[in-house]
Amino acid sequence: MEMQLAAVLATLALGGALVVLFFGKWWQPLADGDKRVKELDDAVEALLQLRADVLKQLDGAPEPEQPRAWMRRVQDAQDEVASVKARHDAGQLYVVRLLQYFLTTGPVAGLAEKQLKIVRAIQEQGVALLEAALAAPQAPPPLLLQPEELELPPETGSARPYLNEALGFLGDCDAALGVWGAGGVGKTTVLKWVRDVCGRVAPFFDHVLLLAASRDCTVAKLQKEVVAVLGLRDAPTEQAQAAGILSFLRDKSFLLLLDGVWERLDLERVGIPQPLGVVAGRVRKVVVASRSEAVCADMGCRKKIKMECMSEDDAWSLFEANAGEEAIRGDAQISTLARQVINHSIYLCLLWKTRICSFFFLSVSCFLLKQECRFCGHRRGASVLAFVHMEMGHAQ
Repeated sequence: MEMQLAAVLATLALGGALVVLFFGKWWQPLADGDKRVKELDDAVEALLQLRADVLKQLDGAPEPEQPRAWMRRVQDAQDEVASVKARHDAGQLYVVRLLQYFLTTGPVAGLAEKQLKIVRAIQEQGVALLEAALAAPQAPPPLLLQPEELELPPETGSARPYLNEALGFLGDCDAALGVWGAGGVGKTTVLKWVRDVCGRVAPFFDHVLLLAASRDCTVAKLQKEVVAVLGLRDAPTEQAQAAGILSFLRDKSFLLLLDGVWERLDLERVGIPQPLGVVAGRVRKVVVASRSEAVCADMGCRKKIKMECMSEDDAWSLFEANAGEEAIRGDAQISTLARQVINHSIYLCLLWKTRICSFFFLSVSCFLLKQECRFCGHRRGASVLAFVHMEMGHAQ
């Protein structure tokens, strides 16, 4: 009896093993089919997202033949994958799927594996296309007016050539411009003029932001300035504020004017969208004003403008505009005195490496000159001469 029971159990165990081996052998391809189709489905989702990124990058630009051909391959691959998924989903019952495996010449697992290789190859081509599109500088829309054609008040004076160059930058392929020079040479003035006339030259900017980056500038301080200019809401943390700024500016064209930069600033932490340049048809540009050329380079400025001290001719023109031609040329003594003032102002500018002393000195000199001419004709220029000698003594 025991021998018979043992024989029955052995027979059952052997039969079970044979059943497991038999069905396991044919189930494995079906399980592989599920796995491969899932991988293929994920790969297609990634490919479609890549296609959206490429289309966004090419938005507004002429589409060359290479991206068009790649888009067609993406569509063909999407159609093939849909066919593979349809065959896979048609047989939900094990028996039906097993019959499909026996009767079809191309099992689903094999088809999915083959199509997966094709999709991945197309994806690699798309990544290369996207990288090339991001690396190639794109020009913004043409300027409405050339800077030289812009009618501006005479007070732009000697800053006009620098202003013209800065405005010309708005229409070229560079993403960042550095304006550098000694303190007081007029960098802030140029940035303010750019802000004020930008709409007449480059109307494609949705927002123009002039921000003061002081010596102790922080990410939080810059964010507060951005929020104030754009009218956004304050956020509780630096990260949340950056996310809000990024969300607002991501799909807009903007010109960022950073004045008084002393060291490299992480604009991405502030929330300024990256990369700069022309992205998806949006123009993102920054102008950095600093005393240091190296700081401009650290901020990514390949193109830079160096602002020099005022020339003698520019100083004379400024003096005439402020003092009045009648007061200067009405008397030979006054004209001579005015030249002395001009020469001394240039001397101060070169000595102190700054332009602001010249403006201040000229303004005070013109005020005194006007007062002498108006009230004390017989003592014209006495106060100005005294002021000149006093200033020269201080400078030396």
